[in-house]
Amino acid sequence: GLHSGRKFCQLTMAGSLADVLCSRGVLPLKDDVLAAMTTSESAWDFVLQSDLDAIVKRTGPENGGQFATRLVQIQDVISIGTPDAREEVKASTTRTLSLSVSDGRNVYTAIEYKSMPALAVSTLPGTKLLLKAPLVKRGLIFITPDTAEVLPSYVPSLADRKESQRRQPLGQSRRLDLGGIASIPNEENEDDIDDNLLIETLQRIESNADGQ
Repeated sequence: GLHSGRKFCQLTMAGSLADVLCSRGVLPLKDDVLAAMTTSESAWDFVLQSDLDAIVKRTGPENGGQFATRLVQIQDVISIGTPDAREEVKASTTRTLSLSVSDGRNVYTAIEYKSMPALAVSTLPGTKLLLKAPLVKRGLIFITPDTAEVLPSYVPSLADRKESQRRQPLGQSRRLDLGGIASIPNEENEDDIDDNLLIETLQRIESNADGQ
């Protein structure tokens, strides 16, 4: 919960700037990156416009693998259940996006569990998501507008990858690693879970995997 998250921040990122970043879901930053920061807001802006893979320490505590609050960046987005995984589909109750996301240390698969108009197949790599206690099931992170906030962010070096991703062969672009989050505990937030919707989403994911 929030209390354990604060305790984690105090133990892993000493100093007021580090504590602010940690409370916003940022994993411990490299020492030289943190040393160059001055104010909390400029530090936060820097993180949003940076490649997390380049500024986060590669090893260290991860708050027990919990996702009470975690900042991640989008690496890639595809559409599940459409003939072309790169086809742009309007946000709706029938659209399901699969996102490859990174917290700077690990790469996870996040699934659009409820319609998220702020996301699209065209969403640029480097775009940040603030995860807030999302549902984790079968090694996948299920995101909704309530549990994942899309933040204003732009990383030119990552945004440039979008064109090459668009040109990937269909079979490669549709690949979905269902075991990509084995290191995260199987957590369930029992509030506001629609069992029928979850079953339908999982079936769509499994159908997509079987068709590869």
